[in-house]
Amino acid sequence: RSGHGGMLHRMYGPLLWRALVAANSTIRKQASVVLADTFPLRDPEAGEEWTEACVRKSVIACAKLMEDDVPSVRVAGSMAAARIMREFWVVVPSQDIRMLLNHIIAKHASDASSSAVRAAAVN
Repeated sequence: RSGHGGMLHRMYGPLLWRALVAANSTIRKQASVVLADTFPLRDPEAGEEWTEACVRKSVIACAKLMEDDVPSVRVAGSMAAARIMREFWVVVPSQDIRMLLNHIIAKHASDASSSAVRAAAVN
C-alpha cells in the first residue's frame, strides 16, 4: 500500500504538469480533473517540505486554470479548486484557501464573458 503514492507520483507527475499548460484547451480541462483526482500528487517517501511544495504547486496550477482564456477551462479549474478545498481543507494553507475562494467569489461570480463561469462560481 505504501508504494502506491510514489508510483502515482512517478506516473502522473510528468504528464500532469505538462498537460496543465498544454496549448489545447481540452487537454487543460481534462488535466484539471486529474489534478483534483490525484491531489496531493506527491512522493510519500519525500519529506514534509516536499509535500508542502507539491501542495503549493497544485494550488498555483488551480489558480492558473481559473485565469485561463477559455471559459470551460476556467469552470474546470474552479471545480477542481472547490473539490480540493472540500476534501483537503486541512492540508491546504489558509492563505491559499483565501486566494482560491477570493478568485472564485470575486472574479468568477462576476465574469461578464461567460455565464457558465458565473454558474460554476455559485455551484
